[in-house]
Amino acid sequence: PPSKRPHHHTTMAKQHTAKVSKPPPPLIEQKRLRQKDRTIVPSAPYLLVSKIVDVSCDLPVVSNICPADTEGGWRSSLPNGWGEFPTGKLSHSYSSYFGDDIVADVSYGDFLQSENAVDVSKLSGSDAISGTLTNYYNFAFNTSTTTLCDLTNPLALCILLALVVMVRIVKRFFLPKFSALGLRLGRSSHGPEWEVDNEERIVKFGEYVYRLCYHSAVSLYGLWYFYDKSWWNNSMGGTKNLWILHPNHPVEPGMAWYYLIQSAYNVDAMLSLM
Repeated sequence: PPSKRPHHHTTMAKQHTAKVSKPPPPLIEQKRLRQKDRTIVPSAPYLLVSKIVDVSCDLPVVSNICPADTEGGWRSSLPNGWGEFPTGKLSHSYSSYFGDDIVADVSYGDFLQSENAVDVSKLSGSDAISGTLTNYYNFAFNTSTTTLCDLTNPLALCILLALVVMVRIVKRFFLPKFSALGLRLGRSSHGPEWEVDNEERIVKFGEYVYRLCYHSAVSLYGLWYFYDKSWWNNSMGGTKNLWILHPNHPVEPGMAWYYLIQSAYNVDAMLSLM
């Protein structure tokens, strides 16, 4: 009788069965592992590509093309282990929409409930005023990730408005002085008659000197404040730190005020053009 032979096509099919990559662990577990060992985090360009593809696969039309998460997601089609967590270059994932992941900023009411706040309910008179001012100061300058970081927050908008007013006051004070400096320089180099035909240039000179002073001061402060941050230090992880706690990076008070002042300057510049 003819001997039973294995079906060749069945054997070949088993040999060519596609290996499906395991889906990456949940986002919370990924964050925990990244915080524990920063060396597993790929460099920023790979993380950016992962983010773009993750967001794209959440879109209604594209989601029908991307493999399901239960099948390994889009990373299952990557060659050479690029989608294998945590060593794969494109294996790290981040939530596409952050509504459920973002930790709420600390409001002033939240700060008053913390142990760092002065309990003014037990004080009276000047002590109560001093305690309230101390709470305002500690909230604004000693507390990280407050509502001052969010310009959609009413408190941050009020402070931004106050800063815009202060910027305009400073600008109104210094512009005439810088223009007077330009006038003296013009007279000394071109004579008194030069002033008559160059009044607009004198005003522009004052504006440019004011901008030069502002941008120089802000740039020097930025260099001083940010130079020791982990983002710029490769021995501390470098730009990988931009993604490890994503999207919940702590925002220090100095950083919040840096951008508030920058925003106030830009708002004032926009108003000056109107």
